[in-house]
Amino acid sequence: MAATGSTRCDPPCGPEVACRNFGNGSSLCVCPHDASPPTPDGKCPQRRTESLAPRPILHIIPPSHGNSTLANATSTALVS
Repeated sequence: MAATGSTRCDPPCGPEVACRNFGNGSSLCVCPHDASPPTPDGKCPQRRTESLAPRPILHIIPPSHGNSTLANATSTALVS
């Protein structure tokens, strides 16, 4: 699954695999997660999938009121 003298992989890489272009005009099909070569049937052995349902983001720390950058910007705007 490699191509030479082209900016696209020929044959196309497949739905799980990306075409990586090199500066010398060659390209190579690679798995996007770890740049490993795909299996002969065009799949990535180390697949990483995400669920379709959104998940909450845990451990969000809200900004403190003592943020000096915001405090300086606000006080400067009020003084002007």
